[in-house]
Amino acid sequence: LEKEKALAKLNLQTEREKTRQLAEDQKLMEQTIAMGSMLTATAVKAGAIKRWKSGKESETRRARRADEIKVCFTIGKNTIAAAGEREVFIRVTTPKNTVLSLADSSAEKSFVTDGTELLFSARKLVDYQGEAISDCAYVPRENFEKGSYRVELYTEEYMIGAEAFELR
Repeated sequence: LEKEKALAKLNLQTEREKTRQLAEDQKLMEQTIAMGSMLTATAVKAGAIKRWKSGKESETRRARRADEIKVCFTIGKNTIAAAGEREVFIRVTTPKNTVLSLADSSAEKSFVTDGTELLFSARKLVDYQGEAISDCAYVPRENFEKGSYRVELYTEEYMIGAEAFELR
């Protein structure tokens, strides 16, 4: 009877160790899947444009000629990420390290990333279906300053891409 009791305790201890190890493995696998399902923006291209009366647009490097900032990006293929609509937040930082914000003062102008609330310059709703998708957004402004601008793209509370450009 004592041998059976000792054997049962040993089996119980072994099973508990297996259960603990399986829980650790599952947690690690969930973290790996979460990292793998993160989206990334490739081919991020940003710059100033001049919009003509005809509706045509042309790139410009001159601050005084610029009417808008055009930000184009491609969200890469990811078969692990869930399909559906994604909101892409675009932050444009000026040479004075301020964020260009939306002209409409009634609109919501902030989002949360890593527990920090940040202002955004534009947002774009993208229908992501696991395949690579390209899109562009525009950030209007009346007067642009000369200097370096930084563009950052965020979705689902993390940065997915960035780009910098210079206006003379």
